[in-house]
Amino acid sequence: MSGKEMPTNVWGMMSAWAVVSSLWSGLTMHTFPRSGPARPIGPAVWGDRRAGSGPAVPPDTARGPRLVGLDRLRGAALLLMLVHHLTGWFGRDGRAAMPGWEGFAVTDVAAVAFTIALGAAVPMLLASRARRGRTGWRLAGTVARRYGLLIPIGVALRAALGFDLDTVGVLETLGVCALATAGAVRVAPRALPVLAVATLLSAPAAERAARGAGGVVEALFAGTFPLAAYVGFALLGAACAPLLGHAHERPATLAVAVVGGIWTAGMLVLGDPPDRYPGDASFLVPGITGTALLHLLVTAPRLGEDGRLGGLLRRAGAHTFGIFVSHYGVYLALRELGGLHELADPIAVAAAVGTAVAFAVVAARLPALPWSPRTGWARPRPAPASVRDRSERAEREAVRSAR
Repeated sequence: MSGKEMPTNVWGMMSAWAVVSSLWSGLTMHTFPRSGPARPIGPAVWGDRRAGSGPAVPPDTARGPRLVGLDRLRGAALLLMLVHHLTGWFGRDGRAAMPGWEGFAVTDVAAVAFTIALGAAVPMLLASRARRGRTGWRLAGTVARRYGLLIPIGVALRAALGFDLDTVGVLETLGVCALATAGAVRVAPRALPVLAVATLLSAPAAERAARGAGGVVEALFAGTFPLAAYVGFALLGAACAPLLGHAHERPATLAVAVVGGIWTAGMLVLGDPPDRYPGDASFLVPGITGTALLHLLVTAPRLGEDGRLGGLLRRAGAHTFGIFVSHYGVYLALRELGGLHELADPIAVAAAVGTAVAFAVVAARLPALPWSPRTGWARPRPAPASVRDRSERAEREAVRSAR
């Protein structure tokens, strides 16, 4: 009997331990450095509840720059997601056209990576708004508007496209995950690693329990995006927010990738290849491992701070919502013109990659809307940390040379 049929057997427990050990190896490396004081993972951005205390801003986000590592991870995940969708629209089967396994293509990492990146962005957003003086209900309103509106927007988008409304789409899932993560940061910021691991380990059982329940319960917990698993990914991102933001945390990410890679290889040897459905260990472990590998790739020193690829990923990561919603225009055009599923797989992949890159390039050149229902009035985007640091160094050198 396989691990999927009997989750309580030895292999099921080994797979669960794969997730725990992967997370723990990375989290402990970040939390307990060899020298110096311990660095907290859970950013307490809502402030201490004692009278007179202000918000405790995590050191990695205290100055408020955009974090290049996180922008690149989000951008790479978005582009992979677009390539996956577009290949399926241009060709016959997007997953079959991609490298990977029958039930898990390399582009399936996109959903996991993007959710983890979203989770990492939540405490950073809260810290940023707290620095501007937003606390209590004002801060809660910001969270509800920025993330809660993803739910009705996702439903409206799928209704406009004629998609099945009995399922839960990606925008609705991300909205619920972000709200749950914000609540966890508020209630138990120091317990984020424990909450992430516990939620991920409970995800397979939650999905099995929801099968056959029908209605909203089955759609949420056993649908295309099983909610327990994706909330776990978002909580993991929030717990690892400082780790994901900078390239100097690559050793911790490498530890997660190595441990996860070993366990994924073990699953392959025992006949349990990566598979997106159902959302058990065969999805959780490769998904987290793939995200760690993707983060290593996008923060590689050879990518360069000012290189074309790094800049493309960073721009895509700064315009995710607009790019994601806009790419459904390709689906509408193909459907109305009778061009859906007409290309051979190799041509479909090439067309998908080119179209995804074009979206990222064009989005960076379009003027920002002056006001958005999700984000309010437009504000100048802060420069990435690397750009700001270079500017500060140049100013200091100019002052010294003037002396």
